[in-house]
Amino acid sequence: MAPLNDSDEVRSFYNSVENLGADFRKNESRIKGLRAFNNWIKCALIHKFAVIDDRQFVQRQGLQEHATDDAKGQSPGIHVLEIGLYVGLDPAEISIQQAQERWEGYQRTLKYGNAVSRAEFYTQDCFGKSLERIPAVREIGFAPGIGAGFDIASMMFCMHYAFENETTVRMMFGNITSALKPCGRLIGCVPSSKVISKHIREFEATLGTLELGEYQPSVAWGNEIYNVRFPGKTPVDGVFGSLFGDRYFFSLAEAVEAPEYVVPWELFCELAGEYDLKLKYCKPFDEVWEERGKMST
Repeated sequence: MAPLNDSDEVRSFYNSVENLGADFRKNESRIKGLRAFNNWIKCALIHKFAVIDDRQFVQRQGLQEHATDDAKGQSPGIHVLEIGLYVGLDPAEISIQQAQERWEGYQRTLKYGNAVSRAEFYTQDCFGKSLERIPAVREIGFAPGIGAGFDIASMMFCMHYAFENETTVRMMFGNITSALKPCGRLIGCVPSSKVISKHIREFEATLGTLELGEYQPSVAWGNEIYNVRFPGKTPVDGVFGSLFGDRYFFSLAEAVEAPEYVVPWELFCELAGEYDLKLKYCKPFDEVWEERGKMST
């Protein structure tokens, strides 16, 4: 049996995560505050960049908090937007099944009509295969080098999985720009390369000078909730010179245990520019809270 590659390992992990239910997530989970905050961030960014005329919405999620979670939360979700078609994509079959079930449950509890006219969910590796194979995407349009008909593409908490190699990253950008209409918007987030670099420098500073042949421990940090570990050598200054393949392992209680990749932000923006994507907004989550949270209180 061939060993799993990273994309298979990520998919296998999310397929194996036990669904403990909404009551557990809201009341007993060790990371219930973090879940709520992350869902709020997703909603806040979508609402900031959605406009009244947006009718088509495609979302690729890497975690289990899907559109139905956003819609059920206390913060405003996509249900208050006038969306004609919502397409949810994920490589993990179980995640898609749970998203479909949550959506159907949400539909049964609607009190004010259905602002999202239609939602479809597909199991799809968006970094390894073209979105053109998805019927709902073809319906709205998929035109490489031109763009088609989707208003918004959301890739929250999952984009960094694409950065295993150049092929997967370019497939990601190609899928995005082939599905979005001209002036469409990509909304996403990745772990901050600046924060990762800061932790690497701090770790290196604690080692001091090693003797010749002395074992050098792997760079790692974390606490009882999360851990980050680099299996190989890291730059002493924490600055990664390549956009692809800088692998680390990330674990988060009850949620994540999978390989991820560093995404150097300046290099990311350069490559995005090759696909005519222009940066309009970039802030860490605490600044998003300061900006958007005060507006909603």
